[in-house]
Amino acid sequence: MKNKTTYILLSILLITLFLASCNMDASSGIFRQLADSKEPLSIRYQQLLGFNTAVDRLYFRTETGIYRVDSTRNSETMVTSKKDSIIQAASYVAADKIIFYLTNNQADAEENKIRTFLTTTPGTITTVTPTSTFITSNLSILNLYANSTVMISGTDGSSNKLFELIKYYTGSFGTSVAQFDSTLVPAGYDFAGVIQQTTKEQEAVSTNPVLVSFVESPESGTGNFKHYLVTTEGALPTLIGSNSIRIASFFYHDGTTIYVLTTDGKLYHVTTAGVWTLMQTSSLTYDTNAFAYPVDDGTNYHLVTKPLDKTAPLHVFSFAYGETTNATPTNVSTGYAKDLSLATIVSAQEIVANHLLVATYLNGMYEITIVPSTAGSNDGSGTTTAAEKYTF
Repeated sequence: MKNKTTYILLSILLITLFLASCNMDASSGIFRQLADSKEPLSIRYQQLLGFNTAVDRLYFRTETGIYRVDSTRNSETMVTSKKDSIIQAASYVAADKIIFYLTNNQADAEENKIRTFLTTTPGTITTVTPTSTFITSNLSILNLYANSTVMISGTDGSSNKLFELIKYYTGSFGTSVAQFDSTLVPAGYDFAGVIQQTTKEQEAVSTNPVLVSFVESPESGTGNFKHYLVTTEGALPTLIGSNSIRIASFFYHDGTTIYVLTTDGKLYHVTTAGVWTLMQTSSLTYDTNAFAYPVDDGTNYHLVTKPLDKTAPLHVFSFAYGETTNATPTNVSTGYAKDLSLATIVSAQEIVANHLLVATYLNGMYEITIVPSTAGSNDGSGTTTAAEKYTF
């Protein structure tokens, strides 16, 4: 009887300790993470395309198609993704009330067709074919971007490979933004990607510059990159780096300075003369075109970033004006970052400075407001709506 009583008491004690451990985990460990995690939504955002401010409409792309929603939350399907015609990229030109999009359709690819429709008649689909006087043979579309530019490749009629970034203008794709010949892209290099600044993806290159990267094939050499800054349409691109660094995102500052975030979690101060200075190293990894939004508090910049790991909090690099060698890192998981710390950010749109719409892959879209003076503090400042409770 005594042994039975002792066993019961020990069992009660062990259960009590277990529950206490669970309570501790609920406030600081894995149980807290599970409790705070958001249920996946059926909508799968891919890309925010832009606003039509005249009629208060937001255009965006999801896994199932292109849609628009008005300020009263009424949504409308513009075009759907279908088998053999899955939408891969899109752009929206508010002034012309027109949307362009690429699909995985084999016939489209072989004929270099970009599909298009007017937002006033979304059911009427036409196509447009990019043209170039620079690329004279074997023209091929590589990608379409939200600022209505297209990267194309081809040759000069011989074996010299050429690349060109062109834009839509007055009814056609063919106006040259930047050209890359064999002098800029030597043999053995190929196109790696266009990096756009977070929330500036829909804006023209002349307003918000882009980086264009080319990578050396492993068979040809060491796998180095050549990174070019494109700031002015039609001007020669500026080589800012020939190195093994893969760029995740960047912030273009004052005409001479670029702050570059790499895929292996490093932040560099880079000059347009091509001088790279390491400011901070983290153990984080980032995808290409990662979320990296600069906040200006009047004295410092706070580069708010989202690592590739969806369970990671936002990571903020803070540095003073003119700083070139050091940045202070902070993980932010409260306040404006509360719901983004357990989400994969796919696109963002600035409503006004420090006030954003942020679309995630699984968890919906949020409207966040960042307080500049505390952007780099995990103090609960700033605000975020619940998923899909955004306004604009």
